Amino acid sequence: MKKREAFNPGRVSRYLLLVFVSVGLLSGCVRNTIDDSLPAEIEGLSVPAAFNWSTVKSVELTVSPQDSYNGTYYYYVEVFNGNPVTDTTAVLLASGVANQNQDFVRTLSLPSVAEVLYVRQTDPLRMRTTQVVVVDSTQLRCDFGDTSPLTPEIPAASSRLSAARIASNPTPSGAISLATTPSAAITLDASKAYVIPAGVTYTGKITFSQGSLLYVEGSLEVTGTNIPVMASGNDLVVQENGSFTSGGGAFYAYAGRLINHGTLSVGTITLNSTATVFNSGRLTVTGAFTVTDGANSLVNEGYATLGSVSLTNGLLENNGLMTIDGQLYTNSATFRNTNSLQAHEAIMVTSRWYIDCGTYITEALSDQTNSDVYIKQGAMLKIGTFNGSGTKVRLEASAMLEAAVAVFNSNKTQIFGEGTTYALCRFGRVQAGAGSYKAIQYKGRLEVECSDHYQGLNQWNPFYETDSKVRWAEAGQATTLIVSTSCNNEGHTPIPPATVPSNPEYPIDDPTTPTYTFLMEDNWPAVADYDLNDLVAKLRFSYLQNNTNQVTGMRITYTLVAVGAKKSIAAAVQLDELMPQQIQGVVHGSSIPLNGKVFAINTVGLEEGQTKPVIPLFDQAHQVLDPAMTYNSMINTYKDSPRLTPVTNTIDITFAEPITAEKLDVTKLNFFIVPEFERSVGNRTEIHLRGFAPTDKAEKTRFGRYYDNSVNGSWYSTPGNLVWGIMVPYDFAYAAETKSIVKAYPDFSAWCTSGGLDKAYWYQNPSTDAELVY
Repeated sequence: MKKREAFNPGRVSRYLLLVFVSVGLLSGCVRNTIDDSLPAEIEGLSVPAAFNWSTVKSVELTVSPQDSYNGTYYYYVEVFNGNPVTDTTAVLLASGVANQNQDFVRTLSLPSVAEVLYVRQTDPLRMRTTQVVVVDSTQLRCDFGDTSPLTPEIPAASSRLSAARIASNPTPSGAISLATTPSAAITLDASKAYVIPAGVTYTGKITFSQGSLLYVEGSLEVTGTNIPVMASGNDLVVQENGSFTSGGGAFYAYAGRLINHGTLSVGTITLNSTATVFNSGRLTVTGAFTVTDGANSLVNEGYATLGSVSLTNGLLENNGLMTIDGQLYTNSATFRNTNSLQAHEAIMVTSRWYIDCGTYITEALSDQTNSDVYIKQGAMLKIGTFNGSGTKVRLEASAMLEAAVAVFNSNKTQIFGEGTTYALCRFGRVQAGAGSYKAIQYKGRLEVECSDHYQGLNQWNPFYETDSKVRWAEAGQATTLIVSTSCNNEGHTPIPPATVPSNPEYPIDDPTTPTYTFLMEDNWPAVADYDLNDLVAKLRFSYLQNNTNQVTGMRITYTLVAVGAKKSIAAAVQLDELMPQQIQGVVHGSSIPLNGKVFAINTVGLEEGQTKPVIPLFDQAHQVLDPAMTYNSMINTYKDSPRLTPVTNTIDITFAEPITAEKLDVTKLNFFIVPEFERSVGNRTEIHLRGFAPTDKAEKTRFGRYYDNSVNGSWYSTPGNLVWGIMVPYDFAYAAETKSIVKAYPDFSAWCTSGGLDKAYWYQNPSTDAELVY
């Protein structure tokens, strides 16, 4: 290579004249002389010499399926940049097959800022589940059969949850009988036991004293001011065939125990201080059941129908059948259900709920702040609308959480699957409340079934986050088997789409859909306006694969978007990791204009005379966008000029032998442009991305001249490590004509001057000045 000539300002005009006359090089987008001065916008950029200007990073992903067929069949594996269950814009990055004898292993080039991948497994019965992979290293693994233990996060239930249980309360043999007719008002003596015998209906006012006990074997029917009020040390026990009714009146207990083994029906119940209620019979409260103290409790082991329940502190434990017609409210309280409970709606505030069996909230369950919910193995919590706010929901293996609608706000809710096998979280729709940044976190062995899930404002402001064990399924297609029990509404039995297992069809058509936008300047080895729009092309690559995940065919789909230059520009892709004899044939789309003036094509469809396979894309960019154009002019870069429709074409490549997919990764595909081919004498000018070597036909004598500093592998870079081309791993709104990329993208400077460490998402944040971006 020719040694780079030192830059001498005193020779500029003389040197420029010489080059203009003898070579006739047109520099920049519009100027016809070489300009050795850097644009003001980039003059101050100090780019680290080692920075390679790449917007992608390479990782190796290994996927192991959960093989239920002992290697007889293959599982189809797909890798996405987003969640394909909830995000219709998720991009397929790679695909292939795997079984217990063959992992799917692929090197992927991901955007530098990528944080997660989603891997979808389709089994031989066509059941699909998607698992998350956190991008936290260069070696990633997704194991659908992983059964490694998790650290349990469910603390033991409080011992007071069972403290109020009472098996039986036989009437003491010496109890004083209350059988007077008509019933008279009576004050019970302290520390003595009384009984209303079977067959007796007592209607008089009963006043308790310290430690007095009352057993009801007959009927206690009181209203209004005759309703007894309990105090410290009192027991009111309704025996199995007894009854206590208040005619809709209110019952107050400041202390003592109300125990029902028979029938208890009142209008309201209010517990204060240390009062407790235990029911193993039939309890009816038509109005509110209110608990106001931490020592209060309601334990039901029978049948309970309540108008509403309000617990401020205290305990509600249901071991029987309980229906709450109105609201269940718990504030700093404990609720546990081990049988069946149904409520119209519920509100929790810093409470603990233990769901050991079927719990059904017809309308809404709203956590006002920071409550904990524990769902036991085989149990279900089913809700109409779940409003989470700092809620921590923990599910054991085979537990179920289901809501028609879930709403989460900025106080992050966490849902954890903490068993050795998967739990199921089924949401009909998930939407954002007040605040939408990482409002919900899914974690552990949890399958989330939801097709309508809010994603967030954008990929930099996600609504949810997840770890590498969480799985996702489309609505109605969860793959987690949960055996039916009396506590989970028949559980969940997956229904496969196919009845007979089979392999995927080969060759596998991998419609990989990432879009890579190539932004090129045409004036190498000089530097001009640095708008990086002299040629803007978007490329996609898709593959045909066999059952060993090797590539048998490839399609290049390009979309030519803009030509911000008057020079003629051709473009091609060199396959740096292959040899020409590995290519069996190249078929160009019928509308691709290849006139042979730039690329002489051999019978295979490659450019002839190259030691590596070069795939021509087009000979003349202007003619691609406007076949009628007779004089080159800029296309789709001036905002006040007519916009032409971008043109898309395809090129199909068949390989003579299967190729390892890594050799066809985007980082091994050497895109380049050829400006001013009509001025070439012999070898041609080529412009590649930084670090990519020129082809055999490139003019080598121009390296090291002007601003080129192509030494030690840093092809196509300046002494200050500026470049003539960038690849962006997304669709991209490029800079308008003569508008420097530095101004069009305010984070660009921070990105390149930090060596790619800062503002790696610069290309997602264009300037708000509409005149700077096309």
